Amino acid sequence: MKKIMLSFLLLSIILSFYTSSMCYGQEESNYLLKGKIKNYSNTYFEVYQEGYLFDKNYNIAIDKSGNFSIRIPIERIQDLYIQLNDKSIKLFAVAGDTIILNWNEKDALKTFQANCPDSGRDAELSYLVRSFKTKLLRNTITESRQAISDSVKFSRINTLYNEEINRLNQNGQNKNFDKLVYDCYYKHLNSLHSGGLLDKFKLYKARKSLNDSVSKVVPSALLNYKMLNEMAFTKSNTYRTFLFD
Repeated sequence: MKKIMLSFLLLSIILSFYTSSMCYGQEESNYLLKGKIKNYSNTYFEVYQEGYLFDKNYNIAIDKSGNFSIRIPIERIQDLYIQLNDKSIKLFAVAGDTIILNWNEKDALKTFQANCPDSGRDAELSYLVRSFKTKLLRNTITESRQAISDSVKFSRINTLYNEEINRLNQNGQNKNFDKLVYDCYYKHLNSLHSGGLLDKFKLYKARKSLNDSVSKVVPSALLNYKMLNEMAFTKSNTYRTFLFD
């Protein structure tokens, strides 16, 4: 029954791409990715973009000066990954975006920057880069080799959830704040699931003020994995992954 419901939900989302132009017109079915890489010896780098039906790799050509510029097709809002040495940084793009990437290949992890002329989008991209650099977007539970109780595992996961959602809220409630909230919630819910804790514990925001602030955009009632959420499905690949795992 769940798979049937999910299939209908997926179908409704796909149909909406072709029947609704309220949010995104045909002229904005792509985004501009440009920037410069210093000390880069290759002629291209790869961008991995997650789609609703299919994922795709793009080889981004780089000129002799390290500059690149390309328009990439997109359906509304999608996650993309940039490989930096042996690490992969997750960003996201929306239709009509201009995303500017800069880094020095000699120290890619420290010098990587992602910006956008739009101040709200710039804040969102900068938040993701800071989170990547400070290793907030991690799962320490699966890396632990200690035999710890379920309650301790949950406490650690919920603490990480609160740290991330608090930093996200402090970054400002920009246009795609709801997408980032869903990403954060379902990433940590995946940690509960992988630890066999999903039916035993429930993620919660430790401070009422934080819960009240976030709930102005994403009501707590919508952060319920037992309820199908079309908005989260549209915006968050993390949510879609959780549903189909």
